[in-house]
Amino acid sequence: MKPSTPHRVFENDRTDVLADKIAGYLIGTALGDAVGFICERQPRAAAWAQAIAYRNGAAAQTSRKDKEGAWKFGQISDDTVFSRLVLRHIAKEKWVDGAKLAHEFLSHYNTHGIVGTGGSTRAFFKALDKGKHWQEAATTSGGNGAVMRAACVGIVFPKLAHAVEAAWRQAMVTHDSEEARAGAALVAAIAWRAARGGEEAFDIADIAATLAHTTTWRGLKNASMKIPHALLCDPERGRELMLGYIRDLDVKPDKTWDLISPYAVTTAVWAVYSHLYAMRETNGLDPIELAIETALFAGGDTDTTASIAAGLTGMAIGYERFGPLAKRYAELLNDRGDLLLDDLKAEAMEMAEMLSPRPTKTHGMEDGTGGHSP
Repeated sequence: MKPSTPHRVFENDRTDVLADKIAGYLIGTALGDAVGFICERQPRAAAWAQAIAYRNGAAAQTSRKDKEGAWKFGQISDDTVFSRLVLRHIAKEKWVDGAKLAHEFLSHYNTHGIVGTGGSTRAFFKALDKGKHWQEAATTSGGNGAVMRAACVGIVFPKLAHAVEAAWRQAMVTHDSEEARAGAALVAAIAWRAARGGEEAFDIADIAATLAHTTTWRGLKNASMKIPHALLCDPERGRELMLGYIRDLDVKPDKTWDLISPYAVTTAVWAVYSHLYAMRETNGLDPIELAIETALFAGGDTDTTASIAAGLTGMAIGYERFGPLAKRYAELLNDRGDLLLDDLKAEAMEMAEMLSPRPTKTHGMEDGTGGHSP
């Protein structure tokens, strides 16, 4: 239920600055999705080959064929579509209305179809079509369908507590489980920091404090609190440490996936680590490239981990700071021929105008949280 006093949205940036952050988020999400979609569910070696192809400028020649069709590089999937739908919903409603969001999802699915929609979400749509109430239709699985679309709340709400609560609420629409809510909250908290400072938001002690106060599910809290330690290690050692933590965390391992299965908790932890690693270890490289490359390193559900990691990183740096290679690949983004780069840029400006009641003023940011906890 919407609070009696509506939350203020992220209004203290000029509209053009906010539009650049939203464009970074939308285009980063779509680019990570498109790169990872090609090698989703393949062994780590194939995912790493895709990362190398990206780095060498050859990813545009890669493709995928599955039961839904044959896809050239640039095709996006459900990760991008649901992220856009949640952002638009919150920009319009200024909060999460579960009933409306459920039927907005269903309307888009029935009208346009959504490439790569997961089994739990398809079952949810089937139940809605049969007239079941959205709360009864929601799955209780710990799948990552709610995690993939959670980051947008970080750019909308000025208070961390509101961002985390909105992430929980949008998660419960389709995935009403403790694991799904916890994974969504983790992504939302880091997104909230990303939207507010670029590199300045990535102080290790501050990250640790944020993680400690926003990951309520014990299993996720134990793993996510190890992220700062892994970030302080050399890159190779840090990545292997995180993969070890994730192996221990996946309480429902699916051996048909290599390391990162479509499980909310493991997806959230690896995607957040990939983003934070990219922001701290640039070495002169494009942070978007590093976020995608790190996400692909683990294999498995690569379109989801790469889309979250690149979306968070794009939110932090803004689209204008994407590297030339990322911008060149972004020209190929599409959804079965639609949703080109110019459409995403126009959508970012539209969302920024909806979220900016005072478009010409610039103020110091007011987070209202004391810096760490909601």
